[in-house]
Amino acid sequence: MFVLACRTLAIAVIAAGLAGCMTEERYDAASAALQGSASLRAKAIEKCARNWTSKSLEAAALVLDVPESKAAGLVCQRSINAIASGKLTYEDVMKARQGNITAKMVRIMQGR
Repeated sequence: MFVLACRTLAIAVIAAGLAGCMTEERYDAASAALQGSASLRAKAIEKCARNWTSKSLEAAALVLDVPESKAAGLVCQRSINAIASGKLTYEDVMKARQGNITAKMVRIMQGR
């Protein structure tokens, strides 16, 4: 289940359009844009929270200790806000994309 939680964070980041073939320079530009625009953050969170699988929702709900109905939105909100604030770095996102979650990422997902 914990491995699925790793994928859940990766899904949030990918769904927000901040992974894939993104370079560190582009990631930094996206982070700066998110930091400076509440409407861009809201749009990224909205896009991220769509189309989650039931397994991903279940995993996220378990890690966050919230109902499945709130899990995707919270993971996305916390991930996007962490990217905007610089708490979630390019290296962190690339680790998540590869399925490697860290304690730092768990704390971010849990809002700690």
